[in-house]
Amino acid sequence: MDKIEGKPYLVKNMLTGKDNKTYDVVRVIGFLGGIAFILMSMFVVYKTTVFNYIDFGIGLASIIVAIGGGAKLKETTEPE
Repeated sequence: MDKIEGKPYLVKNMLTGKDNKTYDVVRVIGFLGGIAFILMSMFVVYKTTVFNYIDFGIGLASIIVAIGGGAKLKETTEPE
């Protein structure tokens, strides 16, 4: 496992392509979108104290599918 000063850098490995050096736009946008989705869900619960599991699940599943689809489409253009 790649390490920087003895600590694994998981986030960099999640956001880079096959070469672990070039950041992938699809993965970065998906990561930021996922974080924003969770933060907005927390904000809605804070303001309304209502949490709808079905809407949250559908929204999260659509984000996961979009990230996976985008990564698959971009797979052929990644540097080795």
